[in-house]
Amino acid sequence: MIYGIIPARLESSRLHRKLLLDETGKPLIQHTWEAANLAEMLDEVIVATDSAEIADAVKPFVGIYAITGEHASGSERCAEAAMNLPDATVIINIQGDEPEINPDHIDAVVQRLIDTNADIVTLTAPLRPGDLDNPSVVKVRMRPGGQPDFCRTINPRYSWRHHIGIYGFRADALQRAVSLPQTDAEKEQRLEQLRWIEAGFRWDVLQVHELVTGGIDTPDDYRRFVERVRNG
Repeated sequence: MIYGIIPARLESSRLHRKLLLDETGKPLIQHTWEAANLAEMLDEVIVATDSAEIADAVKPFVGIYAITGEHASGSERCAEAAMNLPDATVIINIQGDEPEINPDHIDAVVQRLIDTNADIVTLTAPLRPGDLDNPSVVKVRMRPGGQPDFCRTINPRYSWRHHIGIYGFRADALQRAVSLPQTDAEKEQRLEQLRWIEAGFRWDVLQVHELVTGGIDTPDDYRRFVERVRNG
């Protein structure tokens, strides 16, 4: 079985309780869940949360949700939820604040995991205006030899792309990934994927050619999202 898991934490530092914001008529987390459900290759989409408020908000529309403990990252939350899915072969970690995620991108990640021996698959897109100097936007480049390199503040000597926040894992690789101790590079950059690179996981990084809107991190991000929804 192939599961999409949306880790959903209530609090966020720059946009208070953003997954429950509902100026569009539905909470932000519902937009993400509905977009993920348009992916054809997911057998089930699950919201994983440690918040009773989020659980109450998603009950009317989510077929399955999971209550987890507190975690330092979305991947750890996905891993706890996945422990109760013994039939899982592939887990797709879909960020809860990505309400405009392209379901075709999710399908592409799943297909690449099926077609290759990669442990982890993720996606990149072209950088948007303003991304280069924005530390909130994670950038990625490919190193010689095929391993990715992620950062928030770039070295301009290299060619960088916008990292799309989807991770596809083989189910066993996810559990191994979250069991590893944090590395110095991860702590410095606040990027858990640096831990997995240092540990030698097999990566595959897909490129999409269109610009992406990215996640909802700030009040301005949410305002623009609401305007896009209202304008159709």
